[in-house]
Parts: sequence; structure tokens; C-alpha cells
Amino acid sequence: TLFFVDTASSTKPTVTQMKIVDFPAGTNFNPQSGYFLPEQSLYYVTSHAFSKGGEQIVVFKITPDLQAQYLMAWTSPLFPFGGLNSLAVLDENNLFVTLSFDNTYNGSTQEDVFIQIGLDYFATGSVHELLLFCSRDPSTGATDCRFAPGVTEGFTYANG
Repeated sequence: TLFFVDTASSTKPTVTQMKIVDFPAGTNFNPQSGYFLPEQSLYYVTSHAFSKGGEQIVVFKITPDLQAQYLMAWTSPLFPFGGLNSLAVLDENNLFVTLSFDNTYNGSTQEDVFIQIGLDYFATGSVHELLLFCSRDPSTGATDCRFAPGVTEGFTYANG
């Protein structure tokens, strides 16, 4: 579910549920965080689809009548099962995304992953966040993600 919050009136903001259009059947949509590019009316959303679509960054075109038109999903082997968090979109083909853990966490269900994270947290006392820079080739749709230059150690939980 996606909502539009109109804050034009500071005394009485309005909230409208947006209709999601053309989202792929059989894929879950479990949004974590989002980033809106107003120039193109594009909304990028991290989604934890787990076994029904995998971890992905979903891109919607927001229409004037507040429908979220599905355009595409960015995927990468570096997107772990349930680990995408915060987004910072530079333009329609380049973005940063944080990961709450790397591909060392594997599991077939959300519960499996969260149990592994919990055990790691209790064993080490921390969960590290990682930062990826991702680019998308608009002609092929291929996504190339790399650990952000200069960020060699994780920082703690940039989440949502």
C-alpha cells in the first residue's frame, strides 16, 4: 500500500491511498522506504518481496490522479534477502541504497532471515549497515551495484 500525504494545508493535511496499477502478479510488495523524483514524477521504493519476487527497488510513475503505475524493478545479486533500507536517488538511473546486512544471511522466509540477524546481533552486539551505489543502463535495463567508494566499514542502521 502507498499513501499520498498532501501537506498544502499545515492545519489539515490530507491522506489518500494510491491505487497501484500493473504490478506484476505473483510478486509481493512490502515497502520499506521511498524516494520521490518530482521532475519525472517517479517514486522509488525498496521492497522486501522475499520468496515472491526477491529484494528489489520498485519504480512507479505517479499520475496526476494519484495512481502508482508500475514501471520496473531494480534487482542485483548484491541485494540480500530482506536487507534493503534507505534510498537516495540521484537521477532516474543512479542511486544509493543502504543494506542492513550482506549476503551472509540466507533463508527461505522472512522469519529465517530475522532469526539469523537476531542471533548475530546478540553474538556481536551490533548490526552494520552497508552502502551501495547502483546504476541502471536504460537501454538494457541491467543494474550494476557496487559498494560505495570510500565506505569500507558499515555504520549503524540507516533504516527507512
